[in-house]
Amino acid sequence: SLEECYARACEGNGSRPNTSVAATFRAVHGDRYLYLQELNFASNYFGDKGLRNLLHVLDHLPSIHSLNLRNNFITTDSLEPLAKTLAWHPYLCKLDLGDNTMLYTKRDGRLLLDLVKANPRIHDIQLAGTGLFVTTVRRIQQKCEQNRQRADSVGASDPYTLHLEIVRVQLRW
Repeated sequence: SLEECYARACEGNGSRPNTSVAATFRAVHGDRYLYLQELNFASNYFGDKGLRNLLHVLDHLPSIHSLNLRNNFITTDSLEPLAKTLAWHPYLCKLDLGDNTMLYTKRDGRLLLDLVKANPRIHDIQLAGTGLFVTTVRRIQQKCEQNRQRADSVGASDPYTLHLEIVRVQLRW
């Protein structure tokens, strides 16, 4: 189960499970996790260690379209593994990292820009309330808009269709 997967990740990292996250995963029975489209963990105050525990579970949730991690004390230390995990996520379109005030370095901005470049399905990243420079946020949002326009131009209402179209385009080169 997702709850067991999460508990193992916490144990492996030497931390206690977040009760809200554990309860969310406990409510998902059987293979229903394969159909989860949205996770909202806003204001759970994960911090770096807590987010790393969640990343292990995200690898098992291929259908997630929207992930809300607003106000969770995320820093560069956990942003890097988050970006690596989400760079290859097959369906993620929306990511909310707003109000994570510890996201403010050039490296944070670069990680997020590289994320939306690597994963063309991501077309919406919320960054209000972070410490990132306005110009950095604007560049990330412009790339998200390009991703959205690309999806619209190939008629991809389904991110999987967009992924296949991008693979075809890359193979032509």
